[in-house]
Amino acid sequence: MAKVKNKDKSNNIKFFIIAIFVAAVIAVLAVLGVGYYHDANNTETMSPGNVALVVGDTEISVGEYNYYYTLISNDFINSADEYGIDTTKDYSLQTTTDDNGKKLTWAQVFENQTKSQIKTVIAFYEAGVKNGFEVSSSQWNEINEYLDNIESAALKSSDSYNSTDMSDSEKMSVINSYLSDTFGKYCGYETVKKILVQTYIARDYMNKYNVETRATIADVKSYYNEHIDDFNSATIAYLPIKYDGKTVTKSDAEKTAQSCVAKIKNRDDLLKLVPTACKSLLDARVADSTYSSFADAVEGFKRVLVASVTKNESSFPTAANEWLFRASTKNNAVKVFTDEQNSIVYVILRESIDNPNVPTYSYRDILVKPSENKQSYWTEAQEKAQNLLSAYNNSEQSEYAFALLAEKNSDDSASISSGTNGIFGGLYSGIYSNSDVDKSILKWVSSKHSRGDVEIVKGADGYHILYYIEGTTDGLYQSEQQVITQNRQKLIDSLKVTNKTGFSNTVKATPKIGRASCRERV
Repeated sequence: MAKVKNKDKSNNIKFFIIAIFVAAVIAVLAVLGVGYYHDANNTETMSPGNVALVVGDTEISVGEYNYYYTLISNDFINSADEYGIDTTKDYSLQTTTDDNGKKLTWAQVFENQTKSQIKTVIAFYEAGVKNGFEVSSSQWNEINEYLDNIESAALKSSDSYNSTDMSDSEKMSVINSYLSDTFGKYCGYETVKKILVQTYIARDYMNKYNVETRATIADVKSYYNEHIDDFNSATIAYLPIKYDGKTVTKSDAEKTAQSCVAKIKNRDDLLKLVPTACKSLLDARVADSTYSSFADAVEGFKRVLVASVTKNESSFPTAANEWLFRASTKNNAVKVFTDEQNSIVYVILRESIDNPNVPTYSYRDILVKPSENKQSYWTEAQEKAQNLLSAYNNSEQSEYAFALLAEKNSDDSASISSGTNGIFGGLYSGIYSNSDVDKSILKWVSSKHSRGDVEIVKGADGYHILYYIEGTTDGLYQSEQQVITQNRQKLIDSLKVTNKTGFSNTVKATPKIGRASCRERV
């Protein structure tokens, strides 16, 4: 009987606690309103109704999710021709396959890609916060400038823009409406601000992570041996000749292809034939506004019709792949292959086989350029380079410290994050002996060095403070990058993503009204 009493007593306590909780909920609802638990908002008040996801330890609002979803789904939809998407039909009824061959709808792709992007940002954001990363004063200036531009654009779009008595709350209402219309429902001023803060911290920590992440020699060699066919690649140029079985038959396309073969001895010869051999595809791309003119389409095709393919490349018929990598196939050989599944006849030129054992080098570079090509300016640049080297030698002398120094001081905009390429810390990786790099630099990196060696080298454009990373082979370099990518993905995948109440308030892409867009890829 004693056991029964104890059991009953425990149940009574449980019910008592529940009663207190219910009473507390009722009290909260009385203050905040029922909407607190059910409604999404654009002020980033994280009520249950406004939490779409929990990623790791971070709550993602409906507005945040919609921001990413809108950008990602629009990116796919705007490239519908490339992906074979019909923009006039329900995206949940159209299927594709992922990299593993799994069938899924385009609606699922949009959602999966959105969650993947959010997870990537949050993985590095949370790690950055744990490692003491904060938004710098200069980054706050950039964030505030971005937000000011949004405010200006929003107010200019408002019918009330010219009103002299618009209050701050009215202005914010206009801004929030503008952002919701642009980036998705419930996306407001505070939403964008939060996303920017998370992104800055995530990016800064990712840069440090990428610099400091290493792959073991054993892992690199193992990956290379397991994927050796991926590193047997061929440089090719090709002509896709489309047939429909009506206006152009398969026989017609194959005759056209064979006539092209006789005219091709090298890449230039092949590319000259693009306007005539690929005319139907070119016309289609002009018609669907992919290109503004036939001439633009020709130039666009010429750029994509030269490619590097691996032995496992699946875009061409199996027979074509076998021929490309056959020992008896000579460079600049040309052959015709028919892809009956996609109704395309290919004229393929094998230009060369890429050697996975070719030497390749990686280094970081801080460029100090003279203001003018006069000796006094060169002397000034040399002194600045020496001072920067001294600053580095007086630091912790790590690769990350060198990268930060490059970010602040390098005159080479192509290799820092503020430049057009978005590369961090003066990085040059996977450089070959015939790469378009200053000969003095190539001579230095190709000589014997250990990781972390730093030296000033005079180049044609200025003084280069060089940090040596490694010298290896192309195949091992590519394998190393893959291993590092896999390790980085493990960090991202370690975060759990959970749908919450507010997920029902998130947006879904809807079909457009108008002409279908679902053409085949070149």
